[in-house]
Amino acid sequence: MHPATIELMRQHVRTIYRAATGAELNENDDIAEERGPAQLDEEVERHFAELDALVRSNPSVGERVPPFSFTPLVDVIDAGSELIVEIVAPGVDPADVQIEARVHELTISGVRRGELSNGRVYVHAEIPRGPFRRTIRLPCAVEPHPDLDARRGELVLRLRKT
Repeated sequence: MHPATIELMRQHVRTIYRAATGAELNENDDIAEERGPAQLDEEVERHFAELDALVRSNPSVGERVPPFSFTPLVDVIDAGSELIVEIVAPGVDPADVQIEARVHELTISGVRRGELSNGRVYVHAEIPRGPFRRTIRLPCAVEPHPDLDARRGELVLRLRKT
């Protein structure tokens, strides 16, 4: 898992703790030294999913914590010699997006950042932030290196057909 994604997850945890208790979380980084990076990443992902489920089951806390992740909407358009993929992802920096195109499949992943910590106390929160991943089955074979263009909250990929 990308280090920036792990840090974003930590920010979410701090925000949840603040929403639930009104206090700041006292973090202990000694735990990270006891495990290897891959083991720690796997554990963080598992606990993060459990925490998300717990927060969503408690309406008084869930209402004050932004959703942890989102699923960007995607359109795939056949434009003759290429496929055009439009991804609605406002607030996503193209530098935070990874694209993997295989013969008949496209995977788009990344992170939508946002200020979750830094003393903010949410009264009501609905704008999703955090990691995302979409895998789309393509109707035809494509070359593995798409062109990416970003414009006003939309990412546009151009995939040449093979």
